[in-house]
Amino acid sequence: MQMFSFENDGLLNKFDLFCKKVLKFQNYNLLRVEQKERTSGIIYVGSYNDLSEKNYSEDAYKILYFWLKIDGFTVALENEVLYQSLLLLPRKKLKIILLSFFEGMTDKEIGELLVLPKSTVQYNRITALKNIRKWMEAIENEKKHI
Repeated sequence: MQMFSFENDGLLNKFDLFCKKVLKFQNYNLLRVEQKERTSGIIYVGSYNDLSEKNYSEDAYKILYFWLKIDGFTVALENEVLYQSLLLLPRKKLKIILLSFFEGMTDKEIGELLVLPKSTVQYNRITALKNIRKWMEAIENEKKHI
C-alpha cells in the first residue's frame, strides 16, 4: 500500500495550475490554427468541439485515493477499508496513528508534540491498532456477505 503525506496542498495546486496553463495554451493554438485556415481559404466542416476533442486525453488512474485531513496533516490512502476504519477512531488515537505510521515519529516524539506521557501514547497506539484490525475484518466480512 502506497501512501503520501502532504504538509500543504501547494504541490497539488501547482500541478493544477500547470494543467490549466497547458489546456489554455492548447486552446489558444487551436483558435489560431483555425483562424489561419480561414484566412488562407481552407474550410473546416464541423464544430469547434470536434477540433478540441482530438487534442487532449484523460489519464485513467487505476488507484483512487482516499484523503484524510486532520489538523493540517493530509494523508492519501489507497485502501478504502483502512480509510473507513481510521475514520472510526477517536481524534486523539487517529492523530497518534497518523504521526506514528505516516510521519515516522516515535512514541516519545508524539508524546512531546501532544503533551502526553510516552506510555499513554504507546497504549493509545496499541489499542487503536487492535481496533483498526477488528474493524477492518468486520468491514471485509460485511462486504463478503453483501
